[in-house]
Amino acid sequence: MTIWDQIAVAATDAYGAIQQRDELAGFLEYLDARLPPAPAILEIGSDAGGTLYAWRKLRPRAHVVAVSLAAGVYATPRPIDPHGAVVLDADSHEPAARARARELLGRPPALVFVDGDHSLAGCRADCEWASELLEPGGLLALHDVSPHSVDGIGCPDVWGELLDDRRYAWPQSFVKPGAGWGGIGVLTRA
Repeated sequence: MTIWDQIAVAATDAYGAIQQRDELAGFLEYLDARLPPAPAILEIGSDAGGTLYAWRKLRPRAHVVAVSLAAGVYATPRPIDPHGAVVLDADSHEPAARARARELLGRPPALVFVDGDHSLAGCRADCEWASELLEPGGLLALHDVSPHSVDGIGCPDVWGELLDDRRYAWPQSFVKPGAGWGGIGVLTRA
């Protein structure tokens, strides 16, 4: 079992990450080759904090800010463990929350991980905000890019739109075939 597999197992089993383990492990390995030693990371939608744990294990010196609505439609009732991240219990679509997150980041993030509002409009809005934050070379990652077995999940459609967006290059996806949910897509800001 690789270090990435170990982190993914802990993130999902012990800390509540709602990702497919194999997808998360592959994504972490991909990020390890691309993120600086002490990056700024913005996570939109953290639920219980499993991916916050993964970022901390991946880059212990990272400055991580999360915007996560504890009472949101896609949230579980589990309490969040911030794992050293600054977590704003706020709606990522609200201008005040966005301004506060930008202030807390203090610099452009090297990675924005979008896993919040999964509706078509909500996912689009979060990805557009990420586009405003990222500088060339920054990474935009989106969860639930696979065709989903639940109605109303707009992330696969947004992923398709992003693949045609000239602001991004070098698409990569981590998808467990036949899972019926999940998938992580990542693009580099051109």
